[in-house]
Amino acid sequence: MALAYLAWEQIFLEERVLIIGRRLERRILRDGQNPFELPNDEFMGAFRLSQQLVINIIDVLRTSLQHKRTSGLSPELQVLVCLHFYAQGSYQKGLGGNSILNISQPSVSRCIHYVTEAINQRLLRKWIKFPMTSAERQRARENFAHAPQPFEGTIGAIDCTYIHILAPRQHEEAYVNHHGKHSLNVQAVR
Repeated sequence: MALAYLAWEQIFLEERVLIIGRRLERRILRDGQNPFELPNDEFMGAFRLSQQLVINIIDVLRTSLQHKRTSGLSPELQVLVCLHFYAQGSYQKGLGGNSILNISQPSVSRCIHYVTEAINQRLLRKWIKFPMTSAERQRARENFAHAPQPFEGTIGAIDCTYIHILAPRQHEEAYVNHHGKHSLNVQAVR
């Protein structure tokens, strides 16, 4: 009888320790100004890229994004704001009130401008290029031929997607897609 009671008491105490441990885990606070402290799945959901890839992008763009003002936004925050805007397809006003990146709409607009310019200057030619030599075209044909969904004889591909926008004041009807929503039709080349 005493042994059964001790076994039950042991189980009860172990369960209590687990419950208290879970409460402590929930109470761990993160630095609200550092999105890199988000759990990996939340970070991927917010920015659509891994933390390591974002750090690599920041390192490449850092010199283009540093400003003379000491009160300006850090290159890290500028890149994260821009990536969040790209990933969510959100309007700038909603992004400015975001709990992950809490900055004003004008700052969001400037971040998007500066980071997009930096990407165009520093990354565009390096990461996006069409095969120009016959060897590059042959390698592209082989890559497409051995893809999970093979494309024989292909050296590049184009895809389009709709980016939702607010209705423009002029020529509003020209921006309505087949779903009845206002959007831009954006083309991606691979």
